[in-house]
Amino acid sequence: MFSLIVLFYLADVCNGIHFACNTIFILMAILACVFLLALMLMICSDYCEYEELKEKVLSCKKYIKIAVITCVVTIVISILTPSQKTMYMIAGGIMVNQTASEVINSELYKKIYNAINDKLDYIVKTDKD
Repeated sequence: MFSLIVLFYLADVCNGIHFACNTIFILMAILACVFLLALMLMICSDYCEYEELKEKVLSCKKYIKIAVITCVVTIVISILTPSQKTMYMIAGGIMVNQTASEVINSELYKKIYNAINDKLDYIVKTDKD
C-alpha cells in the first residue's frame, strides 16, 4: 500500500518536473538565440578592434554552449520522466496485480476453480460417450 502512496506523490512531482523542464528549455532557447544574434551583430559591426571582438565572440560562444547543453539536458530529463497519466496507469496496474493475487490465493477461488474443472471434465466425458 505504501508503494501506491509514493506513486501518487510521484505523479504530482513528475508533472512539476515536466513543467520546470519545459520552462527552462524555452528560456535557454531564447537565451541562446539572443546570444547568437549578439554574436552575429558583433561580427558584422566594424565598431571594435579585432582583439576586443575576439574576446566578445569567445564569451558569447561560451554562453551559447552552456544554453545549448542546458536545453539538451532538460529535453532528456523531460523525455525520460513519465507523465502523470503514466504514473496513474502504473499505480492501477499494481493495484490490479495485488487484487488478482489476493483473489487467486483465496479459498473461495480454489473451490470455484475445482468445481468448474470438475464440471468441464464431466462434460468432456459425456461428450465422448
